Amino acid sequence: MDTLAKELYPVPDGFPRPDWERIYEVIGKCPEETHEEEWNKVSDYWFNGILEALGSDYRRYDSTNFCVLSSEEERYSTLLIEFFERALVRILGRLEGLASDEGYGKHLSLVLSESDTY
Repeated sequence: MDTLAKELYPVPDGFPRPDWERIYEVIGKCPEETHEEEWNKVSDYWFNGILEALGSDYRRYDSTNFCVLSSEEERYSTLLIEFFERALVRILGRLEGLASDEGYGKHLSLVLSESDTY
């Protein structure tokens, strides 16, 4: 992944803009049993690039299934990520056989402090 990083993650305006189609192609060539791990690597690389671009006001919070970037206080971000985990369990339980959480790594959430940042 590192050798393709500049090509797959151009940074035209200070924020990484992944080439999702190319990334999907690259991961598609990997053994299927590694897809989840590869998508997690992709999201880690992208989120770390965003975190660097946003500056020191933002922090990264991870759980089993989610990754959140936020400038909010730790308590708020922790409660948010716990809510996400509970919601996922509920959704997967209610939509058993229809909903799936397999194959694309963690769910990502940006909590931006200003709409201009978006």
